[in-house]
Formats: sequence, structure tokens, C-alpha cells
Amino acid sequence: MQHSQRGQAIVLIALMMAVLIGFAGLAIDSARAFDNRRILQDATDAAALAAADSYQAGASWSAAETTALHLFEVDSRLYAGESCSPGIFSVPSVGGAAVVTTCTMAGGSGTSLTLTAADLGPAGQTFKLDAIRPLTLALMQVLSGGSSLTLLATATAVANDQSLTPALGGLATDSSCPGGSGTASPIHIEMRTNSAAVYGDIVSNGLLEMGGLSYVNLTGDALTRCAPPIDADHLQYQGYQCPTQFLTSPCPSSGSISGRLRSTANHFADPGFAPPTSVGGGSPAAVNWLPGTYSIDPRFGNSSATCYFLGSGVYEWQGGLTVSGGVVSNELRPPDEPGTHFWPTNVVNCGGGFAVAPTSSPGKGITPGTWSVKVTAQRDQAGAASRESSPSIQRQVTVSGADGAFTIAINNVPGATSYNVYVAAPSATGNCTTPFGWVVNIPNVNYAGETQGNLQTAQNAPSVIDATYLAGWAPGLFFPPRSSGACQPDPEAANPFGGSLPSLSPTRGLVANKGDRADENFCVTSGGSPTVCPVPGAKRATLDFATPGAVEMYVTQGTCINVNAGDAFLFSGYQYDWILNYEPATPLPACSAGNNWNGVTNSDAIGLSYTPQAAFNITGDGGSNNDTWSLEGPTGGIIAASIHIQHATGLIVDFDPRYAPSPGGARLIG
Repeated sequence: MQHSQRGQAIVLIALMMAVLIGFAGLAIDSARAFDNRRILQDATDAAALAAADSYQAGASWSAAETTALHLFEVDSRLYAGESCSPGIFSVPSVGGAAVVTTCTMAGGSGTSLTLTAADLGPAGQTFKLDAIRPLTLALMQVLSGGSSLTLLATATAVANDQSLTPALGGLATDSSCPGGSGTASPIHIEMRTNSAAVYGDIVSNGLLEMGGLSYVNLTGDALTRCAPPIDADHLQYQGYQCPTQFLTSPCPSSGSISGRLRSTANHFADPGFAPPTSVGGGSPAAVNWLPGTYSIDPRFGNSSATCYFLGSGVYEWQGGLTVSGGVVSNELRPPDEPGTHFWPTNVVNCGGGFAVAPTSSPGKGITPGTWSVKVTAQRDQAGAASRESSPSIQRQVTVSGADGAFTIAINNVPGATSYNVYVAAPSATGNCTTPFGWVVNIPNVNYAGETQGNLQTAQNAPSVIDATYLAGWAPGLFFPPRSSGACQPDPEAANPFGGSLPSLSPTRGLVANKGDRADENFCVTSGGSPTVCPVPGAKRATLDFATPGAVEMYVTQGTCINVNAGDAFLFSGYQYDWILNYEPATPLPACSAGNNWNGVTNSDAIGLSYTPQAAFNITGDGGSNNDTWSLEGPTGGIIAASIHIQHATGLIVDFDPRYAPSPGGARLIG
């Protein structure tokens, strides 16, 4: 017998509605959470990258973190007017504890951002951002799922990681790595019983091989691929050097961080620098060379100890570049240079000099007494800004009588097209930092015809310094260069490598026309106006800077660089992204024998040496006491297929970001 069933479905519907609302709430609130989490993460990534990018471009720590904070607020659609603890951003010390600042955003959103800044020395400067933002739930509250969710996002960016622009970088992959070929290590250092010093990172796409008697003091990190360094105990890590110092002393222990083996799985990609543009045909000269294309090897110094000056520009050496004696350089130095002369004075008088003597100039006498005289070398080259060397030593001459004056005679120094004379009166008055003021420029009319051993005396008017030039003369601050009374340039800097080596060019000035006016530390705009050089690590591609005396050695046709029995002391510049030696891999095979940079006494490559398909070697003569000295100043590093260093006593490879290509841009690392 059938019985009819009757009842209400509203209870079931109510239960089903709760489940449906739960599903709908889950879908809606999950989508909102996902969308807001994505916005939060994007804002955090962008802010961290902006901080690192800002710092690498030259901003202070505080400015970089402020940039991150404000960009985070904009991208997160938050009100400005945050409250931070501590109230100002602090500067982290090198290798010290990270600096943490937490900011709560205005507007009652409950959003906070924690910024952690750390200076890891050669491993770069990091900016870590941790963001927290509550999300008010909509439908999920119906099921007592709580009123809100907490969204989290984190991002870390790094600036100025030296492993992207190393002191030594080997691009080849050896047999220690899967798919590698050959048995030679991309970087092999064999120093006998002597130690070398490397400031900056050593990066290898295969092994880093230390010889059994090798010892390297590394002020940086080591990064290898597939295996740790061979004889790693001979790689002695030192405290990181302050980036603002130039090889004077390590950072204080409170602001120092020792290098380390940072990776055994590193892949160092070829940066792929573009080749230079060679302009015009070269014209061989006895002393003063000009840029252009040279079809044959110049073989500098092949016959005797000689000196060669390279004018600024690109030199394409289609037959290779050999230095077998003497000195090849684009450094502009004064005659009678203080201390050890940069240009040699043995065999041939490349160092130049000057002499002063009393004379009579009727009706044009100057103040009686002892006058002091200094001379600088001036170089004017078509298409390049003028350069002026640091001052010479001081010579004195005593003038007497109403018609007393003095003469000056100058023996030329390589590269000088004229000379500037600075004097100090017997009373030593004036408001320069020293009492010397500019008097006159004396042209070098013998410049074009100078030959080795015959750097002639510049017997050019005026050779008599009298009231024609000194009437009403007085030195004074802020007078433009080469105007009556203008202050002399800054003096040379002491050489930290030893008193037997020549002094270094003056340091970079903090204002235009101060500091170096001639060499690697001198900067101008493309219009030729002196300017302050960019800060280390700045992204220079968008900046309008040039180094007036810069050169680039462009070795083509599969030929090689061989500095074997002489010295090459060359510097590049901003207009070449500080690439000094460039050897392309195509269209012809690169130098198969390997490039050699083996100076005798005072050699340096101020800029990057880049030979991605060829070896770059620094090897001595194999003796026990008088092996080769090379790279005696700052460099922009060596990036080559392989690097072999052997028997090079006293070798110092000092990577300095001021003389290197712009580092790879700031990047996210977490």
C-alpha cells in the first residue's frame, strides 16, 4: 500500500544556499585575493628594482630607499604620508649589519612596508622589501571565515654586483664542465713563490686553477662553474676595499667584508660589447701618433728604448700591435716632472725639461727678486677637448735691476703641442691655493717633426718673460684656465705601489677644472666643456661624458697584442665605455697565439681588455728576481676566452669601477 509523502524543502534549500554562497564567496574572495596579491607583488618588485637602479645610478642610500617607498605607494594606489620607524633611513656599513626601516602607510589601509638595506661589498648592495597588506573579505564572512586576509609579498634587488664586471673573467668552458672542451682552465694563475693581488672578483666559466706555488690575495669573490678552485688554499681572501678609495689601504675592520667562494655553478655570459668605429687612415710617426687604421704592425721600440705618444681616438691595428721596447702611452706629463719621470730619461731624453735664466729687457723690467717658475704641457688636438698636465718641478731665477727679466727654454715632452708658464712673484702674493699664476702659453712649433732622441728645444717667442706679460699680473681664484693669473692645475698623486714608480695623474675633481685636467681622471661634455666625472657604477649610456685623451686599441684580422720587452701605459674613456683593448671574434678568427701584456717597469691598461675568443696572458721572463711587472695602476678588468698569469712578480690587478664598462643593470635576485 502506497503512502503519500508531504513536507517542506526550504530547509534543504537553506542548507544548499549556504553552500552555494560559500562557493561564490570562495570564488569571489579568492579572485580578489589573487588579484590584490599580484598587485602587491608587482609593486614590491618594482620598488626594490627602482631602489637598486637608483643607487647604481649614483643616488644615496636614503634617496634610493625613498624612491622605493614612493613608487610602492603609487603602484599600490595608497596615500602618501607614511610613518616610518626609525624616522630616517640609515646607511649600512660595508659587511656590517643590515639596516631595517618599517613604514606604515597613511589612509588607514593597514599596509606596511619593511625595507632592509645591506652593503655586501663586492657582491653588491641589496634592497629587500617585505610588504604586508590586509584584504577585507566580502562573502566569506558569511561562513565565519574571518573578516580579512593578510597578503604578503617580498622582493630583493641588487646593484653593482662586481661578478658582472670582474677583475678577471674567463669565458671558455673547459672539460671540467658538461659539454666543455679542452683541458686548459679558463683562468690559470701560476706565480712561482710570489703572490699577486687582485682587487675585484675572479669569475670562471670552468675551473679556476691555482698553481702549486701560487698565492693570490683576493679582495673580492671567486665564482666558478662545475668545480671549486684547484689548490683553493692558495687563494687568500682579504677584506673588501672601500669603493671610494684607490688602493691606499683596506677599509677599516668595522666596514670590511672578506671575499669568499660565492658559487661553483656560475655561468658568466659573454657581455657582447660592440666593436668601435675606426675613423680615417693612420699615419706612422716618429714620436706623436694619431688615430686611424694601420695595416702593418707598428713594432714600437723595435730598435731602441724609445717613447711614443698616442693621440686620442681609435687605433685599428690590422697587422697586430707589438711593443718591444721603450714606452707607449697617451698620458700627458709635464717637462721636468716631479719625482720619477713617467717618460724615460735614459738613452733618449723623453722626459723633457726647462731652464730659466736672468736677462735684461729695457723698459720692461719686472719686480726684482727671486721668481719661481713652473711649466705644464698643453695638448690641443682636432676634434678633442684641450688637455693640460699637472705642473713641473719648481725652478727659480733671481732678477735684478730696473730692466731685469728672465728667459725660459723648454725641451719637449711627448704629446705636448704647447706649454703653459706659471710664476710666483718674489712677494708670493695672490689668493690661489699656491702663489703660482698663469703667464703665457708657448707653442711647440717642432711638434710635427719631432724624432726619437731629438725632442727639440722649443725656441719660440716669447722666450723672454718681462713686463709685457707681468704688468698688472696677479694670481687669483676662479680665473678660467689660460687666462692671466689663473691658478696652476692640481699636482700629481703619490704612487701607492712604490717610490721607484712615477707619480699618478691627479685624482678626479669635485668641480669642473679641478683635479686632473689631462688624463684618465679628466671629463668633459661632448661639447668639450670640463665637467665632474660620473660616479662609479653610474649607467653612463644616457650620460653625455667623454675623456679627452682616451684611446681604444682595436686589433683585427686575427692578429695579436704583444707587449713583451717595453711598457704600454694606456687609458680608455667614457666615450668607449672604458674598453681599452678590443679584439673581435668575427669575421676572422681571433689571435690564435694569445695576447700578451707583459710590461717591464710601468705598464697599465686603464680600462677593460676584452678578447672573448682569444687568450689574454700576463707572463714574466721566468727569472727569480726580475720578472715582469704589469698593470701598475687601476684597471677595468680583463674578460677573455682564457687568462693565464705566470711568473709576474709584484703583479697587481686593481679593478676599479671608475675605469670599467657600466656594470650590468640592477636586477631582482629574490
